[in-house]
Amino acid sequence: MERHFRLIDKPTFFGALGLLFSVVIPLAICRRKAQSGLQSPKHL
Repeated sequence: MERHFRLIDKPTFFGALGLLFSVVIPLAICRRKAQSGLQSPKHL
């Protein structure tokens, strides 16, 4: 497992995880606002 962890580009990997969590966590916390925000483009 350690060998595989050495092969990844750590700043890119952790940056991508940070970006993913920065989007997913607020959407999970504020579901109703997220649902209304996601529905509004469908009405255009």
